[in-house]
Amino acid sequence: MIHDNDEFWEWVYRNINDDVLSLRLRNHGKDEWIDAAITQIECRRRCNSKLTDTLKCRHFVFPSTLSAEQCTSDILADFHAGLVDDCANVLDMTCGLGIDTFHIARKASSVTAVELNSDTAEAAAHNAKALSLSNVTILHGDSTSYLKECDKRFDTIFIDPARRGDAGQRLFALSDCRPDVTALLPDISAHCRKLIVKASPMLDVTHTLRELPMTRDIYIVGNTRECKELVSVVDFTNDTNDVTIHAWT
Repeated sequence: MIHDNDEFWEWVYRNINDDVLSLRLRNHGKDEWIDAAITQIECRRRCNSKLTDTLKCRHFVFPSTLSAEQCTSDILADFHAGLVDDCANVLDMTCGLGIDTFHIARKASSVTAVELNSDTAEAAAHNAKALSLSNVTILHGDSTSYLKECDKRFDTIFIDPARRGDAGQRLFALSDCRPDVTALLPDISAHCRKLIVKASPMLDVTHTLRELPMTRDIYIVGNTRECKELVSVVDFTNDTNDVTIHAWT
């Protein structure tokens, strides 16, 4: 349930600098909305540095602390958006909290974003409205099924497969992640010209090129200390086998 009223947000910002554990102890057993308000405070603390731009929206809602931990930073989402052509129609198959969706929407003509978790999808729809992004459509469901049933064609499909297994273990091969983008390539290519895949920084570039034929560009994203992610841009019209590898910091 999304809480979005004056009393709720006034409470959040009145207590924004208080210790989260103390707030939970003092308010244990009180109204359910207070617990949700404390979650907003905790998530803002965790994301204060990586969502500097997004959190200028004072009514931005986090559905859970996990969504705050796993979301893309504003800086990386802005980079991903830069890979999308101006005024493109985009499908985001792994919406999550929607940070990539929202950044892409500021450049694209329209973005359809699919999210499997109902609470997260509800929050993403609320946040799109709070951010005044009228060109975003959030759908609750399985993006794999949506792709198979959809008769719409997109300019670009963006996908950030889950890189954690059911037991919490890290997954590195694209075929092990969910959704399995390698198995979906025939369906994806029938719906778009360009595919952007955000993947593990531990992926081997040569192996990635075998799993994602027609890759046009690979971006190694990180800083001087570490590689944070590998981003592949697949152009389904690319039959030259020419690949450009970029470093982005």
